Amino acid sequence: MACPRPRSDGRGDPTAFGSDDETVSLPRFAPDGAHIAYVARPVDDDEASTELRVAPVDGGPHRVVARWRESVRELEWSPDGRHLAFVARDPDEERYGPAGEPRKEKDMPPRRIERLFKRLDSVGWISDRPSRVFVVDADDRGG
Repeated sequence: MACPRPRSDGRGDPTAFGSDDETVSLPRFAPDGAHIAYVARPVDDDEASTELRVAPVDGGPHRVVARWRESVRELEWSPDGRHLAFVARDPDEERYGPAGEPRKEKDMPPRRIERLFKRLDSVGWISDRPSRVFVVDADDRGG
């Protein structure tokens, strides 16, 4: 749901990105200032993918440039505005299954823990879900 673009004198309405049933975060302006990248995830669906989106700042439709099964923690444009870099956990497909095919805990093989630090509160198991930096094209038409 998009609102009219805000004016620099403060009299315009702000532009809203996303809808009432999703959480939107990590807004980043493109280097040219004409587009904004952001992360969206449904509020009540823990199995849903996180989407990286790009939209014109003045409103208009967004493009989904990537879908990720885990939460995205950081997002940044490349200096030329052609790519987006993001940080997210990269789950082991042997345990968690391929992207888009979530497994139930009872259907997953056992974990082999080889490091003492293996779990974070509110994050869960981290030994088989390391954080990585990923790069995607900012003008990609799919996810």
